[in-house]
Amino acid sequence: ELWNSLFIWISAITHEGLDLEKTEFHLVTNQPVSTGLVHDLMALEGVTKEAEWQAFVKKLRNAGRKPTKELKPMMDGVLANSDTELITFAKRIRVTDGIGGSFGRPLRNKIADALHLQAASVDDVLNGLLGWIHDTTLFLIRSGKPAWFSWEDFCERYRCELFAHCDRQFF
Repeated sequence: ELWNSLFIWISAITHEGLDLEKTEFHLVTNQPVSTGLVHDLMALEGVTKEAEWQAFVKKLRNAGRKPTKELKPMMDGVLANSDTELITFAKRIRVTDGIGGSFGRPLRNKIADALHLQAASVDDVLNGLLGWIHDTTLFLIRSGKPAWFSWEDFCERYRCELFAHCDRQFF
């Protein structure tokens, strides 16, 4: 799944002109990650030393040396990029695993905190947002499109959910 995600994201950068300065890529699993490339990537979040990022790219390239037949097109597509391009890209990836609160109440609390939601509005607003994300994701995937969410679309939906909650509270 890692190589598939990397390939999809790099293809979008190349073919859709995503601006890396304004884009984050989130790799989320409800399983704890304690080894491998995903763990290494997670450990690099916030690291500024280029040597550590170069070491990660070296590991990525080593992992791609003997791909399975199924993974070869994805690995080749990812590793066709220069080390500098891979580092710039990898710095925009955020990894959340089961230990980091990628599900359940810990995740809801993190989201509510990041959105500065008052306790009384958390469930209404988050349920509305999560329903919108779920429905939109399924629609896009079933239409053969990637499930991209722009910041503007998210903010608009967030405002709608806040207003809907305030209306329910008022009445």
